[in-house]
Amino acid sequence: EDLLTAMSDAIRQSSAGACQTPAVRDAIPAAVASSDAIGSTAVEFGIALPHCRIANFDGIGICIATLAHALPWPENAPTPVRLAALLISPANNPTLHLRVQSQLLRALCQPAIRDQIQAATSAEAMLAVFQKLKLTIDNPLRACDIMRAIRLNVYTHTPLSEVTHLMSEHKVEAVAVLDEEERVLGEITCDALFQRGVPDFFTQLPSVAFM
Repeated sequence: EDLLTAMSDAIRQSSAGACQTPAVRDAIPAAVASSDAIGSTAVEFGIALPHCRIANFDGIGICIATLAHALPWPENAPTPVRLAALLISPANNPTLHLRVQSQLLRALCQPAIRDQIQAATSAEAMLAVFQKLKLTIDNPLRACDIMRAIRLNVYTHTPLSEVTHLMSEHKVEAVAVLDEEERVLGEITCDALFQRGVPDFFTQLPSVAFM
């Protein structure tokens, strides 16, 4: 939470924040916090990619943070985060948001790029890393740009009560179902649980408003 607040403030005080109206600039911290609370934004390789879209936000705001000490994201996450990239974009342009997000994640997933970012000792040095990449949002989106690695899995013999507890605890909308040889057989989604009215799932909800 403290890291998200610091990153939100950094965008507010940057050139990206300076071109926003006072109302939009003031809305950034709450928008970022509420978006991250919906579910974990941690991806693979120790990267977190918190992001949100804000009404009337002008342009794109990005803040990159490297962490001296790994941070659980969320608190009970099995893989800690060493690098976080906050992305803010206009609410009325989801395609732009996806394109920037995919390009950013594609770059951060490259070990050499991550090493350069971690080694940067100033904002200018970090900016230089991205300028060399010559990222573009004109490339078509691909499936690999928006997919994410399996974050949680269960087995065919796992009781549904445990499945629903794990999904609630890790804030995920789906889990992969594996066989004894670790092969993916299918998935269990929130929609599937709702459709079947599994009682255990409803007891995990923080409130009726979540529905």
